[in-house]
Amino acid sequence: ELMRKAIGMDKVIIIGQGGHAYLAMIYATKYPDSVSHVVMIGMPWLEEPRAVRDQTFETEASAERKAILAANRANKNLQDGAIKGILPEITWFVRDAPQIFYDPHYNATPLWKGIEYDGRFLVHLWQCTFPQIDVFGGLQKVKVPVAVIAGFYDFDASPRKYWDRLKEICNAKLIYLEDAGHVPHVEQPKEFDKRLLTWLKKH
Repeated sequence: ELMRKAIGMDKVIIIGQGGHAYLAMIYATKYPDSVSHVVMIGMPWLEEPRAVRDQTFETEASAERKAILAANRANKNLQDGAIKGILPEITWFVRDAPQIFYDPHYNATPLWKGIEYDGRFLVHLWQCTFPQIDVFGGLQKVKVPVAVIAGFYDFDASPRKYWDRLKEICNAKLIYLEDAGHVPHVEQPKEFDKRLLTWLKKH
């Protein structure tokens, strides 16, 4: 909010991806007069246990995708702390590519190399802070248009079987990208831009 004021913007389109989607939602509820639209990309459903999301993958993923995941998890070069330049807490994001990305062979290493932060903070955020967030309650408090953008192959954070619940929220629009996973803006940037801009023009 201090940044918005410093650069002299009236209202902003607030965008968050993954866990940052929660931050976008919270910002919009805290500063409703500062926001024109909210865009939440690959928003995780943390209310669902890890085992439930794994079962979704087992039920819906192809045999090839499952085999690649199993091979990755057995690969000693992809274990926590084994990838040079990547924090141990992030290794799973590379190792579990078949659950996260449309391309099961996607190499997410370049997305994380050189990024420095305290891994303990990351663990606390995901294990203690984010699970306490009432996603549906929060979305119902947002008064501006909301777009929730999800990749069809995001088995890890946003399995598609849960998205029907968005119908409970009148101002949230679900935008699906079929050939994408958890980071559709990276995996399918042209289609992502097209779909997002189309939605913004309509709202």
